[in-house]
Amino acid sequence: MFFVEDSSLSKCQVWVKNGLLLKVEHPRSKYCPYLNSLAILTFKSVKQIYLGLLLLLPQFGTAQLESWDNDWDGMPDPWEFHRSLDWNDPTDAWKDQDQDGVLNIYEYLLGSDPGDPAQPVFIPYHQEQPLEEFIANAPRGSVLQIPDGVYPLHYEHPFDAEAPRVMIQGGWNADFSERDVCQYPTVFEGGEQPILNFLLTEGNSSAIILDGLQLRGGKAGAIRHISYLSKVQLLLSECLVTENEAHPAQAILHFEDGASTLISDLILVNSTFSNNNGSAIRFEQSANRGNFKLLNSLVAFNAPSLDDELPFRSGYGLRFESFADSLLQLQFLNSIIWGNAKADVLLQPEDLPRLLVDSRHNIYGYFENDPNAAFFNGQTDRSTDPFLLEHSTGYYTLASLSPARGTGIFLGMGDDLEVDIGPRACLEMISATEEKAGRGKWILYPNPVTEHLYLATEPSMVKELPFEIRDAFGRIITRGRVPANLGQKPFLIHLKEEPTGLYFFIGLDEEGVFNIPFCLAN
Repeated sequence: MFFVEDSSLSKCQVWVKNGLLLKVEHPRSKYCPYLNSLAILTFKSVKQIYLGLLLLLPQFGTAQLESWDNDWDGMPDPWEFHRSLDWNDPTDAWKDQDQDGVLNIYEYLLGSDPGDPAQPVFIPYHQEQPLEEFIANAPRGSVLQIPDGVYPLHYEHPFDAEAPRVMIQGGWNADFSERDVCQYPTVFEGGEQPILNFLLTEGNSSAIILDGLQLRGGKAGAIRHISYLSKVQLLLSECLVTENEAHPAQAILHFEDGASTLISDLILVNSTFSNNNGSAIRFEQSANRGNFKLLNSLVAFNAPSLDDELPFRSGYGLRFESFADSLLQLQFLNSIIWGNAKADVLLQPEDLPRLLVDSRHNIYGYFENDPNAAFFNGQTDRSTDPFLLEHSTGYYTLASLSPARGTGIFLGMGDDLEVDIGPRACLEMISATEEKAGRGKWILYPNPVTEHLYLATEPSMVKELPFEIRDAFGRIITRGRVPANLGQKPFLIHLKEEPTGLYFFIGLDEEGVFNIPFCLAN
């Protein structure tokens, strides 16, 4: 019999005989209500017990011990231990142990063996059936290979079908002999419904991996993922999600778990959410433990929904809502959350009772709830304009003078990669673009601003530019006109005695109305 401390600071009795789990009891309530949240364990004090459970209970490691993830890499410690991985090394999640082209964390999510190159099974899409039907019939644990092309798609998972465990992988050439997401882009194009709609009610668990895809043109969001299963996981890797729309109450990626859910994971790595109309990502958590990871990714320049009205309810970069007494774990690493119209990050309620945050090497913009900002103020985090350059719709890189290059920000999965954001911008396929920081030909600086805001433009501008500055609630702060023939001299705008927050510069030039968000920090 082992004694294990749970998060209620009392001891659970774990009864084991001949390597088999007999029962788990709480001395007072006869069961261990928090045993599935053992990430709160003090590992030093129970090290021997912990190792004993790993050695004796591999089958237990996929149930109650699922939350034990010492290195926060998304793979539980028992699973890593029994597959010769290192539970203290977060980078081994992004390695390929058996060299089959599927990373270790993908193998974990798919339920395959990271040491067996014959797993998982790859199934190529030859376009002999509708793509919706191909996805619906995917065997659990398989990898679906999608060749390059533009696919109009509205996939709605059958309501009474078992929840999927599948990887949808784009970037393949026509004969599936080569994969390159730049040379062979795979685009899922939406319509009036979400591009991918998962309402999951059947089964115990689900894992969905989207790898190397572009999701564009969804009028009701790109991904809607609502689940009532015990364990749900969604991972996006090298995905570009841009030019979509969503209802003000929804989001471009709407992820929601149910009260019966024990564990929910949403992981975004090397991905970009930009230039959408609607909040980019909304995470609604009722699960006993919710986990969100934003790794080497960009969430920027998402505007309010087209049918939203002042004061806006949409246009957030990241929006988290946690209910009941749930544990919410957030990990932000090497990412940029910037220039989203309403706010870059919102956590509700403001005083989350059980919140763990690991934030390193990020650039943040505006937090709607100031108390939450303290959680994202790591030594290597910054709040400054990253100077993003847009090369084509949704693809951004950093300007040569970007502060991200000098503050420890490294956007990429390995030291051999160039500094970049999200999926590769495929620059070799894009004509040369003049390097400048800002959006279009208009540049505002500094950002954040304290009192003096400068506007610069191309020397060729010969007409006056009417402008106004509004706050996040749509109130006009000031109006004016930028004189013609400004040339190389920037235009100075005085901002005094205005509260700290998000503001918008709105101008009218020969191409129409445009707006540039900026932060004021008094």
